[in-house]
Amino acid sequence: VPVGAFLSGGLDSSIVVSIMAQLSNQPIKTFSVGVPYKETSELPAALITAQRAGTEHYAETIYPSLVRILPDLVWHLDEPSDPLSSTMYYISEMAARHVKVVVGGDGGDELFGGYDRYYGNHYVDYYAMIPQPVRKHVIGRVLNQMPDGFWYKSMSHKLKWVNQMSFSDGGHRYAKSLSYFYFNDALREKVYTDHMWQQINSFDAEESIYRYFDTDNADEMLDKMLFADSMVRLPDHSVMIADRTTMAHGLESRAPFMDHELMEFTAKIPTNLKVKGSTLRYIQRRLGERYLAPEVLERKKQGFASGLPYLLEKEFSYLFDAFLHDSHLVRDGYLKGEAIEEMLGEHVNKQTDHGNRLWLVCNAEIWYRMGIEGATRDELKDKLSEFSVGEIA
Repeated sequence: VPVGAFLSGGLDSSIVVSIMAQLSNQPIKTFSVGVPYKETSELPAALITAQRAGTEHYAETIYPSLVRILPDLVWHLDEPSDPLSSTMYYISEMAARHVKVVVGGDGGDELFGGYDRYYGNHYVDYYAMIPQPVRKHVIGRVLNQMPDGFWYKSMSHKLKWVNQMSFSDGGHRYAKSLSYFYFNDALREKVYTDHMWQQINSFDAEESIYRYFDTDNADEMLDKMLFADSMVRLPDHSVMIADRTTMAHGLESRAPFMDHELMEFTAKIPTNLKVKGSTLRYIQRRLGERYLAPEVLERKKQGFASGLPYLLEKEFSYLFDAFLHDSHLVRDGYLKGEAIEEMLGEHVNKQTDHGNRLWLVCNAEIWYRMGIEGATRDELKDKLSEFSVGEIA
């Protein structure tokens, strides 16, 4: 069976590919996608690893016309999803032209501590030592006057995150930290109608996260975060997206980092070898020194879908005209149309980064029309048929 590998340019997939190449008696096939922005594209780093490992490498660039796949994407996922799903859908289509099984780096972040929130929550503990009235009425007011900046997790956005997280602790803080950069409490209140709040106010979405965080199988904060992510975000988000987007193209996906024996072993590694100060994946980076080029090893984490919302700056206006100008979610009393218009205006004018949020709203609108109202994929694709900005390479 032909086997290949996804290669994002990040630490996880680069290590997997490097080890695969050493164990294989013939060049393996690797697949990468990127966006046409040098500062956010994964392609240069992926190429370095591919050349070093001697792989048969395939790379393509995603263009704005990618939005044409949204109805197909939502149909295969059977739910709205974040930009990662579109990247996975596209790279899976590409890989399926060459192999039947593909290996990826899923699970590495949750095993070795790869997300910035893992050290960020530690710093919140120190910040929370400042008296609450000062944090709330002095620092908070100053931060609220600062624009978020047009980039995901900008410095001002991070400072607001630290301040907001300081008013919670334990599992509740961690659960809130996961949604803050998407739709935090203030934004949900701004976007949802009163009718929507009445429908959901009895459901605590954060409970599914903090109940795992608060189990008694770990003592240290980092281990609790890793366990909660491994039980919730990893299976219900990353693995689900990988499984459904690959199978949409008849492709089998495998994740070596999620081998249960490896996961059991890494759970026993001391936390100071996973996150050391502000160095994420400390022990994994030491392993990477055996296989990876320094520029790949030291590269800042970007994520498989980095840059996609910014690629679609102007295209969000088109999606708004196609789906949200006469939004059925607004019409039926779930979302506030003026709030969505405000987010779109701030994003297009580069006042505030709402890229991921607008993507989620568009996904939700398409899912609602298909899943609740019974619209077909072809009907929704017809609404995008005149969209011709750029070409899919």
